[in-house]
Amino acid sequence: VLQKNAFMAHTGMNSDQIDAGCRALIALSGQCAKHARSLPMEIGWRKLKETGYALDSKSLSACLYASSAYSFASDRYRSTGLRASRSEGKSSIMDILGSTVDADDEEDIEEDRNESKDDIKDLPGEIAIFHDLLYDATEKTLSIRVRSLVADGNPEGAEEMIEQMPSNLGDLRHRTYLPVLRLYLDKGNMSSAVRIFKKMRGTSTVYFEPETYVQYISAIAEHGFFSPDSDPIEGVGELGYSPAYGPQLFDQIASEMAEDTLEISSASARRLYTAFESGFRGTHMAKKLGRDPPTCTALSHEPSSWRWRINC
Repeated sequence: VLQKNAFMAHTGMNSDQIDAGCRALIALSGQCAKHARSLPMEIGWRKLKETGYALDSKSLSACLYASSAYSFASDRYRSTGLRASRSEGKSSIMDILGSTVDADDEEDIEEDRNESKDDIKDLPGEIAIFHDLLYDATEKTLSIRVRSLVADGNPEGAEEMIEQMPSNLGDLRHRTYLPVLRLYLDKGNMSSAVRIFKKMRGTSTVYFEPETYVQYISAIAEHGFFSPDSDPIEGVGELGYSPAYGPQLFDQIASEMAEDTLEISSASARRLYTAFESGFRGTHMAKKLGRDPPTCTALSHEPSSWRWRINC
């Protein structure tokens, strides 16, 4: 209310005019999603905040969908040639969306791009937080907030948010957990990756895609944990894998994969082959074991049956 009153005092608009303008901005979100344009949504969201307009849950969900479906950073300068209109004192929609740029304005464009990068990089996360502060959280808003934490390089915080999810949300989906799993794998934190993977396996509403298994197995293989003389993955024995290293670990994960996946693509098979080859013969494996890489033939596969063998 205070924000809305301040906006009316500053602009001279009355409440009915503001409400009509805000309804138009909300309708704009649907058009943004339909035409794959994110820049108008960015501008519209800023104006909605300025007016102090009380958005209902449905309207926030519409804004959230439009903002999360497309990349703001790539759309912002894709076709409009946006200039640094704030520094020039321009505020009309034609100024903002003007499509011509003079050569002398290139420096201004780059300056405006850098200035606004932090403002637009996490608009979906901002809208999701707005939604969850005003209304009950949903699986969609939680997933977006988890992705925001992952984008900031904080998988631990994202996992904690999942653990503290409201009970009314029920079980979560594959898309909620996957960014956390991927970041743990990218960081080489196999203990945490296995932990979140087992949580996903224990969630009835998580349906695995073949690519998820390929990424998971490949990361473990690249770190050499399928080698017979590897150290165990710390803490994994408590999660049901015994032993937590070597070919037996691979057999256990492959058995889980067989329950969910009928086949993988040839590209995924090549990805797995390369990962095993790196884990057994690459320098990363040598560093892990503290000795020279094995000279044996590390891995062979039988494409006809999709069976994999470790030959050492």
